[in-house]
Amino acid sequence: MELILKVGTVAPNQTSYQDGDIISTMSDVQIEYCHAEMICHVDKAGVNSVGLRDINTLFHRYMEKTSKYKFIRLNSNEVERYNLLTDEVDTISTTPNEKGEAMHVAEYLTRRLKHARHKIFGVERGQEIWYGGNAPRDRDHSDVLWNEIEGHSDNLKADCCNWPFTLIEKRHFLPVNCCGHQHGEVVEISTPTCVQKAEPVYETKEAPEDGVLVAKKKWQVPYWDLDTEFSIDIDDVRNTDKEVDARSTGDQEGWNHMDDIHVDKVAAGIVTL
Repeated sequence: MELILKVGTVAPNQTSYQDGDIISTMSDVQIEYCHAEMICHVDKAGVNSVGLRDINTLFHRYMEKTSKYKFIRLNSNEVERYNLLTDEVDTISTTPNEKGEAMHVAEYLTRRLKHARHKIFGVERGQEIWYGGNAPRDRDHSDVLWNEIEGHSDNLKADCCNWPFTLIEKRHFLPVNCCGHQHGEVVEISTPTCVQKAEPVYETKEAPEDGVLVAKKKWQVPYWDLDTEFSIDIDDVRNTDKEVDARSTGDQEGWNHMDDIHVDKVAAGIVTL
């Protein structure tokens, strides 16, 4: 898990970012998908002589493994829809089905193909292939996607373990990482847990929509007390002319444990409800 921390002067109250607040988090799975998308980006795909994207490219394999549906054009009015998650197959046409679903295939493709970054595949007009919907972005699906990438390119998942923070971000914020720990063993921190670590604090009334913002962020990492753990110089961290990256590398066995560095500001009495 990686996170980026607010660095700088403490704001007048907790409804603004405070020094050490966890601004944003990224799970290992999210990081892997970020790099996969950059490696397989449509801008690297090109088009063939008929103006379509070639199949069996990295971009095509990415779409195949990250989409819920695969569409195959049958004729000017019909398209076969294949559910990549359940293997169910049906036909969509200009006539609405029982669910009210319909498609004007020729018009749809004409519109899409006008875009420079269109995602329509095939070797022949009239037999186009495209994708829709999203497959789950979880550990199992990420592993399958990366098996495809590693099997058909020189890219390795082991080289894509860090979020691509910019130099400006490293000057104004502090990137750190940590691992989960359970029963004496290192465990992967789930995406839902990562999301929770970047949540605000609301004073909940009778209904959730009546909640009043109490704190911009619930969790913080007191990096100023963890200079040894992060191998950082606090003056460098707070100097916006210097880029500081406190993320650990190598085997996660040597990383900081999430529960050892994260502080719940409500539980610690920093934020009062």
